Amino acid sequence: MSETTAKISYDGRLVIPANCRRELGLKPGDELVVKVENGEIHLISRKQKWLRLQEVVRKYAKDRSLLNELKLMRKAESQNEDTFAKQRNAIHEEKGKHEDDI
Repeated sequence: MSETTAKISYDGRLVIPANCRRELGLKPGDELVVKVENGEIHLISRKQKWLRLQEVVRKYAKDRSLLNELKLMRKAESQNEDTFAKQRNAIHEEKGKHEDDI
């Protein structure tokens, strides 16, 4: 872990020192999550934020596959959408038949 100082420019820009960027593997264009907590600014790469989130989820999903659960939920939603579309089409077809009778 390295510690160094940086200055904020007049327009609010902060340059992350090269040694810190190298240590973190940051490249131009990388996005950072900026968080203010207890009077401190915390910067974290999106990749690191994702890895931390995965760690948290793993604690609560020890014996479960959340990916499989998500796939099953999405499949059920898709089937519901298909059923709804069929019902909607049937209503429109029935409505069209009655309009022909008028």
